[in-house]
Amino acid sequence: MIFDDKLTNFSESTLSIYISKKIVECECPSCKHKTKRIHNHRFQKIKNNQINGYHTYLYLKKTRLLCTHYGKKFYMNYNDIVNPKFRCSNQLFNNIINQLQNTSMTIKDVAKSNNVSTGVVSRYLHFFAYLMQWENITSLPKHIGIDEFKGNCDNSKYLFHIYDLDTKKTITILRTRKNNDLLDFFDSIENRNDVELVTMDLYNSFRNAIKAKLKHTTIVADRFHYTRIIANALYKLRLNIWRNLKKYFNSLKLSLLKYIAKVPKDKLLTHEEKLNYSFELSSELKYGYQLYQSFLRIKDANSYKEKAKLFKEWLSDASTSTLKTFKTASESL
Repeated sequence: MIFDDKLTNFSESTLSIYISKKIVECECPSCKHKTKRIHNHRFQKIKNNQINGYHTYLYLKKTRLLCTHYGKKFYMNYNDIVNPKFRCSNQLFNNIINQLQNTSMTIKDVAKSNNVSTGVVSRYLHFFAYLMQWENITSLPKHIGIDEFKGNCDNSKYLFHIYDLDTKKTITILRTRKNNDLLDFFDSIENRNDVELVTMDLYNSFRNAIKAKLKHTTIVADRFHYTRIIANALYKLRLNIWRNLKKYFNSLKLSLLKYIAKVPKDKLLTHEEKLNYSFELSSELKYGYQLYQSFLRIKDANSYKEKAKLFKEWLSDASTSTLKTFKTASESL
């Protein structure tokens, strides 16, 4: 690695260091032939650990090579400096992970200490959750939630998260969401017959594992996931209309998905004017929007009995509608 003293810049609180690697022969990922032929260069800005109190950024000069045999263009390997999925150096990443294992520091504390956002710290925690030393557990609380999130542990695309619904704390994270692995995990739980309630998404593999092993448990569909099914129905409807008309509808996504009851009063008029214009262009979109809003209003009902009644009425309206995306969504629910 080469540090260029002539290209090191200081400001009152920031230090910028320009670095590069010596160009070496590399294997083409497509044909495995080796090449040193340079195609071009680009600089990548990478956040690094503080140096002497300065917020430090590395400007990595990345070289893209050209395979003269296959014509493939590819970058040299820079994994020793930065993970291709991140914009923070490996040094900063390791520092964040080490601090996360310090039980006295919150995510906000870690973010402030490393001059990054809490979102960055959360993504690092989720992406490499298997680095955390979760204890092997043999019991579960009465009320749990389960979900998956993206990761890259043991060549598994998704990791499996189990948390306590009452305390909101993580119980454990499994390195896979495969059905057989879930069955083995729940087999190891000594008090599995004491678990009363599980909230989860609508993924069949999860539901089957819970039914097979936690036999006295009530399964509750997570509100986020079943609401997303209806939101996706409206989203697909908007896309279909936009493809036909080729105007205006590509900027409506956020406005359509807002719950009208939650729009601030000072922004309500502008919000409604924007939507009404689109509804003049498409009566189908207006109908889909009304179905979506009526679904969101179900949760505001005063009692379970009233919610159940409104839900059945909504399913009837959606299943008999002329909107294919909402008919499909009603079948899922």
